[in-house]
Amino acid sequence: MPQLPLAARVMEVIADRGEDCSPRYRYGSGCLVAGRTVLTAAHVVAGVVRVMVRGPDKVAHQAAVDPEFTGDADGPGPDLALIEIIDHAVDVPAMGLAAVERNSPAGDPVERCSVIGYPAFRERDVADGGRFRETAHAFGQVPVLSGLAGGLLS
Repeated sequence: MPQLPLAARVMEVIADRGEDCSPRYRYGSGCLVAGRTVLTAAHVVAGVVRVMVRGPDKVAHQAAVDPEFTGDADGPGPDLALIEIIDHAVDVPAMGLAAVERNSPAGDPVERCSVIGYPAFRERDVADGGRFRETAHAFGQVPVLSGLAGGLLS
């Protein structure tokens, strides 16, 4: 499979909490990591009745939450979840991920990290009166010796 541009992996996650909830929809960000699997935050998809994703092209795809791979939305565990795009036309190669080595002699951080998403502060008005979210992209590093007591990276 050919290499896929990172921009094509950026997903907006739209979670429908149901008619009786206010607000009805919860919005988040995700990354299409392999095949039809999107990595997102558990707090975005916890307890939802329906979920869809869309890329920068704003084409919507129905998705399903995988309860076996939904982390801890409210507690000390990882706030991560996997959702699967139902559209079989989507099939991307796996992407490389960084390795974190907390037991190295030097404790070097993971350098050149990127985060891309659809944060609330990037929501914009459009001419037809609707709204849409634009992407934000930030760079940084992961200090591997932070959060040793709790076990989570920061």
